[in-house]
Amino acid sequence: MAHSEALPPSRGLHVVLDLENGLELEDLHERVRTYAIATAYEGSLKILRRHVGTALSLDNPDHRAAVLAWLRQWGCRGLDLASEATSAGALLAWGDTWVTQLPDPARPLTELSSDEIVTVAIAYGQLARTVAGVRHRTSGDSHVTFGPTAAAKTMYALRPNACAPWDRPIRYRLGLSENDAAYRSYLQLVARALTKTAERAGVAVAELPALVGRPESSPPKLIDEYLWMRVTRGSGTAR
Repeated sequence: MAHSEALPPSRGLHVVLDLENGLELEDLHERVRTYAIATAYEGSLKILRRHVGTALSLDNPDHRAAVLAWLRQWGCRGLDLASEATSAGALLAWGDTWVTQLPDPARPLTELSSDEIVTVAIAYGQLARTVAGVRHRTSGDSHVTFGPTAAAKTMYALRPNACAPWDRPIRYRLGLSENDAAYRSYLQLVARALTKTAERAGVAVAELPALVGRPESSPPKLIDEYLWMRVTRGSGTAR
C-alpha cells in the first residue's frame, strides 16, 4: 500500500503538493474564471489602478489614500477611516525605507534570487507590524497594525509581478504563520507553482494569465485567485 493511501494527506498538504507539482491548466482556468464571476474584488482593483496608473508611488498622498481605500474594500477592516491620517503617514514612512530596496517592478517572482525574496519578506514583515491606527474601546485604546493581510496586499500593489496577496484562510490551510519567514515560504511556493504549471503547459510563466483568460492578472495573482476559490471561498472568513 502506498504511503499516501495508508496516511492520506490533510487538505492543506494536498493543496501544497498540488502547487509544488504544478497545476492542471484546465483546473487553473476554471477556478480563475469563476473567481472573476464570484467576487467583487476585481472592481475595487480596477478603481485602484485608475487612481495610480501603472506605477504606485507611496510618496503621492492621493496614491496612499487610494491604497487604503482599496485595502478596506478588500476586507482589511482594521484600517478604518478614523485612522486614515495615521495609516497614510505610516505607509509613507515605511515606503521611504523599503520601496527602493524592493526588486524592479518588471522583475517577475520566478526570476528573483533568494536574497531578493528575503528582502521582500522582511519588507512585508515590517509593514505588517507597523501601527496603522488606534482602536477605541470602553476598556481603553489599543494600537492597530497593518497586519499580514493588508501588508501582503500592499506588497502586491507595489510589485504585482513579484508579490502575491494572501488571506487568513490561505495561511491557515497551507499551515503558514503570519511572519516574514512564512511570507518568504509562501512566495517560494507560488514561484514553484508558476514554474511547474508553465512547464506542464509548455509555455512561459508570463503567458499563463492570457492563456487562462486573465490577461490583467499578474502570474502571482493567478495563484491567489486559484487559492481563493479552492481554500477561502466558503470559509466564512473575509480576505
